[in-house]
Amino acid sequence: MKCTLCGFEFSEESAHAACGGCGFVNGCELVKCPRCDFENAPEPKWIKKLFLKQEKQKNQKSLQESDLRLDELEINKKARVSFVQMGNRSTLQKIIAIGALPNTELVLLQKFPSFVFQIGFSQFSIDRELASCIYVSPVENGSQSEKLFSRENEK
Repeated sequence: MKCTLCGFEFSEESAHAACGGCGFVNGCELVKCPRCDFENAPEPKWIKKLFLKQEKQKNQKSLQESDLRLDELEINKKARVSFVQMGNRSTLQKIIAIGALPNTELVLLQKFPSFVFQIGFSQFSIDRELASCIYVSPVENGSQSEKLFSRENEK
């Protein structure tokens, strides 16, 4: 776990040792940083599992020839998110909030001044750094996203 205040990385076991003097240690869910004593909320288990899964995929999976970064995709091309490569947790949190998770179909609408893409009926704008973390594979005609996109343009 990483402290959100000082950036110190520590295990939750060492954090619980720092909380030993507190009377609420059994009922408290906060994790105390051993370095600065800041109390952090524990990381949700699903984020830990996602990071473990990402680590395994990174070690096992080599890039397929059809996979490319979102910033390399052509405008108005449909693609499916293959995987997300992130360097830190804040990047992952942004991508989760957007909903650009593996197997999600999207359409790249704009590249400059920022990258704008559409997932379903929602459009999102991100910077180049975030776009370079999202790997996609082009989708053939007749996909679900293409049907939605073409219906919207007909109106």
